Amino acid sequence: MTSIFERKKIMSVLPKMKIENALFDIELLWRFKKIGTILEVPIRWFDDKDTRFSWKEVAKGFFLLIKTRLTG
Repeated sequence: MTSIFERKKIMSVLPKMKIENALFDIELLWRFKKIGTILEVPIRWFDDKDTRFSWKEVAKGFFLLIKTRLTG
């Protein structure tokens, strides 16, 4: 299996990560974009009909993303 992350880059990004909920991937992509390019690769998506989001969590995540972006 091929790795999608370069070890050197992931090790430079992980210590800076602040988001620990379902939105961590947005922060991860943002941090990778700051240090270089992002290569898009195809994935196979499986929709889970039982997935639930609360608007409270969505709002909380939105403000956490803004805070993370402003504070770096």
